[in-house]
Amino acid sequence: MHLGNGFFEKLRDAIAIEDFSRLCIISDRNPSVDKAVSLVLPGSFHGACIVHIQQNMKTKGFNESIIPIYLKAAKVYRISEFEHLMNQLCNVDGGRPYAYLVEAGFHRWSRALSSGKRYSIMTTNIAKCLNAILRDARSLLITMLIEQLRAKLQEWFSDHRNTAASVTSYLCFECDKEVRKRSNRLQRLISHSEYYVRDGDQDGQVDLQNKTCSCRVFDLDQLPCVHALAACRVRNISFNSMCAPYYTNEAIILAYAEPIYAVTIEDQQFVSEDNVLLPPATRRQGGGQGNEGSHHLVKL
Repeated sequence: MHLGNGFFEKLRDAIAIEDFSRLCIISDRNPSVDKAVSLVLPGSFHGACIVHIQQNMKTKGFNESIIPIYLKAAKVYRISEFEHLMNQLCNVDGGRPYAYLVEAGFHRWSRALSSGKRYSIMTTNIAKCLNAILRDARSLLITMLIEQLRAKLQEWFSDHRNTAASVTSYLCFECDKEVRKRSNRLQRLISHSEYYVRDGDQDGQVDLQNKTCSCRVFDLDQLPCVHALAACRVRNISFNSMCAPYYTNEAIILAYAEPIYAVTIEDQQFVSEDNVLLPPATRRQGGGQGNEGSHHLVKL
């Protein structure tokens, strides 16, 4: 869907941050979104959904054997691993898949070459989830559609608040689980020096002060990798201090702290039959590079 600058201006006001370089926007490759992000949120990172690109590759008729290679290349952390995987695509289908991925921009869809921190957000699955939930509600009046969305958000916020309130760890549940899983691997690691950790053929050079590691997991996830955890153990440093504050359970509690109230009858204004608001008419526009699978809003 084509989104005007107004949507991103509202988003900018809602998040209320001054440094947009910390912001990550993930969408399909719609040029209107790219333009709006660059104008309204300058300096932010605009990444591409890897599933959207995967679907485009299937639509273009590329050999499906390349899909697992592409998905693995999108998710690896090390540049050397990324380059090795991409070299495998150079001679497939006359190099057409490789050319398409170059055109899409490695920095937009690959974790290793990302020009911003996208953490673990590789897809726009949340948008598809909302679309599925609101599938039946789309035929309703626009006010009823919004009420359906409000009720669902109210339910989700309540569930997440209750879950976060029950967690006793410093990090939220999923991140605490991931860091502990990485920590369990320390039994197989051998400390070579203060910042160099041997891990078979995947050794890591760790800088705890700058929170980086040559494996790039620490850099991109902002959660300590197994090499950083080994260095933390040697230096007797709490791994919690190496995690981005966004992962703390306190941050999760704050994120879902605001209640979402129901709209009472007294709050609603009477709408006459002459002023009934219906969902906007839409049409699918075919063709156009980078617009595959996009929807376009028709101004009423």
